[in-house]
Amino acid sequence: MARKCGKAADDGLALWVKAADEGKVGWGRIIGRKV
Repeated sequence: MARKCGKAADDGLALWVKAADEGKVGWGRIIGRKV
């Protein structure tokens, strides 16, 4: 998953997943599935 920035990237990914779950970022779900 996060290869470049370590924890910062993991936190960013977690935010994307949370946003996608809340329906705020529709295309975030597609990215979440790829990762």
